[in-house]
Amino acid sequence: MANPARETLQAADALRAAYQILDGVINAIPARVFWKDRDLVYLGCNANFARDAGFTDAKEIIGKDEYQMGWLDQAELYRSDDRNVIETGCAKLLIEEPQTDPEGNCRTLLTSKLPMRGPDGEICGIIGTYMDITERKLLESRLLEVSRYAGMAEVASAVLHNVGNVANSVNISANIFAEQVRTAPVADLARIVALLREQGAGLGGFFTSDPRGPKVLEFLYKLAEMFTGLQAAQLQEISLLQKNIDYIKDIVATQQSYAHFSGLVEELDVTDLVEDTLRIKSANFPRHEVQVVREFAPELPAITTERHKVLQILVNLLTNAKAACDASPHAGKQIKVRVAHAGGRVSVQVIDNGVGICSENLDRIFNHGFTTKLESRGFGLHNAANMAKEIGGSLSVQSSGPGSGATFTLELPIHRENGAK
Repeated sequence: MANPARETLQAADALRAAYQILDGVINAIPARVFWKDRDLVYLGCNANFARDAGFTDAKEIIGKDEYQMGWLDQAELYRSDDRNVIETGCAKLLIEEPQTDPEGNCRTLLTSKLPMRGPDGEICGIIGTYMDITERKLLESRLLEVSRYAGMAEVASAVLHNVGNVANSVNISANIFAEQVRTAPVADLARIVALLREQGAGLGGFFTSDPRGPKVLEFLYKLAEMFTGLQAAQLQEISLLQKNIDYIKDIVATQQSYAHFSGLVEELDVTDLVEDTLRIKSANFPRHEVQVVREFAPELPAITTERHKVLQILVNLLTNAKAACDASPHAGKQIKVRVAHAGGRVSVQVIDNGVGICSENLDRIFNHGFTTKLESRGFGLHNAANMAKEIGGSLSVQSSGPGSGATFTLELPIHRENGAK
């Protein structure tokens, strides 16, 4: 015999569990999440969004519109975007836009807005999500400024390329968050809550006599299972997102450390210089199926040199080696980086098994303006050879001809006085 009171308690427990899971998932997302009705009135948001808007509790947002948020200056811009999404039914994804927070600080946001549809398929509002990319934009700006003043255009290009690759992964995670929030049956859950509230004191009888009762219980159980799975997926994406952000910071920090020491002669570990260069270029190799092999001699002596110039030379050599491998039709593409020392000098060799260099080009390859690539101006190797001379070293090349790869050798003195040429 059915026990209405017990079924009522079970339904209430299931509903409460579903709400708790949904609330936990939405608030675990590092992005800011919000949703509005067709009149552009807020129906809810996560805790991160509420803090940005100047509120301590996400519930304070409900019933308010854009003009009551902490970014009044952008209110009409945001409402115009919202109306466009609702009227056209077309999502706006990964749009960079400005925002002035309640303290008057200017920020840059990466925003996505999607139409929210009800059970009948009609648009009933919008779901939005954004990430604060102000720090990333500042890092990019600083990186470009450092590159201009320090003459590190080649290094900056490699760093920005790697940051861009990782940023794509960050954007993919943001899209996944937006899609998961968009497809969550929030509207269905609201309808079930409204239905249960309508029953009032007759809620027990609703589950025993109304044919919709068992269906409501079944829906709540399935909803709880779905949100449990969604929470696990979100936590996995959050972990990946955090790793990618840390990787971006690591790449930029490496470049900035070199910018600070431009023109300074200091004692350095050659293998650390090589590893830093490989870190800057690391995103290029796996994507192009190029294997990197390290051959570092043991107990290498430290050298006194300008790390900034050595970095530029090595970045250029690795860039050319990768291009030579890309142009080769053969599989098993490989770049070998060999570090050794003899006779008071340390040598760094970058050896590729790419397209090779014909004999008539070997004598001209370091000439200003000489290049075999259509998109190049022929400055890279010329500048690299000049920098090698400036720090008391030399740069040379060997190749047995087309199809046999090439070996570039950078030789550096172990001891060099500050300011010596």
